[in-house]
Amino acid sequence: MKKLLLLLVCLALSIGLTSAYALDEKVVVVSHDGDVKVIPAGQAQAIACQNGMLLKEGSRVITGKASYVTIAFDKAGRNLVKIKENTEVVIKLDGSDKIELVDGVVFALLQKLDRGETFRVRTPCAVCGARGTAWMTETNGLVTYVGVFGSNVFASGINKDGSVMEKKYWVKNGYQRMIEKFKDPGDEKKVPEDTLKKWKKEFGLGEKGRKDKEKGFWGGTNYREKQINTLEDRKSREEVEEEQEEKDKHNRKYTGYGFTTGT
Repeated sequence: MKKLLLLLVCLALSIGLTSAYALDEKVVVVSHDGDVKVIPAGQAQAIACQNGMLLKEGSRVITGKASYVTIAFDKAGRNLVKIKENTEVVIKLDGSDKIELVDGVVFALLQKLDRGETFRVRTPCAVCGARGTAWMTETNGLVTYVGVFGSNVFASGINKDGSVMEKKYWVKNGYQRMIEKFKDPGDEKKVPEDTLKKWKKEFGLGEKGRKDKEKGFWGGTNYREKQINTLEDRKSREEVEEEQEEKDKHNRKYTGYGFTTGT
């Protein structure tokens, strides 16, 4: 009887550990606002996004006007991607590729990847990534912009057969590169200071790129308990909608440091 009980306890512990490790391999929705839809992997019907939702490999996330969703790639919420309005992404989890950006804008904040792991964002034009930094990626399917507001990020073009070009081009803090489809990345260009400050605010980062625990998006490691998502911290929906009336993702203009992206 004792041996049977011991076996059952070991089995229960094994199941619990398996579940915990399985969670680490999935993406979790941390917060969202507005019109955010999720098409689960292997399905055609979209469902409404919910905080705490698990996103498996192949899940598609689509944000509408004046909307966003932040997702975590670890239980502690230290490796985050913020998907901005009018954006479509696919969760990859295929080796180093974690996000496929089909169209739109994403911000990535990486603070603690496992040893030897690299986090990459893939677009129709380029692959960009790093191990610990913060950067913006924007694409319209023909041109991709990679702007950095943390440690260096590498970028490589994509060949017509879908393979990644061998040569890596680095993008330093405060700079960006433009990558046209089937071409190597262009020269580095400095990003205006006001744009950098705007990017840093996406995750509540201070002037030195560190999280501000008082004002930042995260106040600690437990993202389920530390979400700063109250009405007092956000503009009202009416204000946001009014500001967005004059903006349209299909009418973006090149400003010399990327497309205008709205809020």
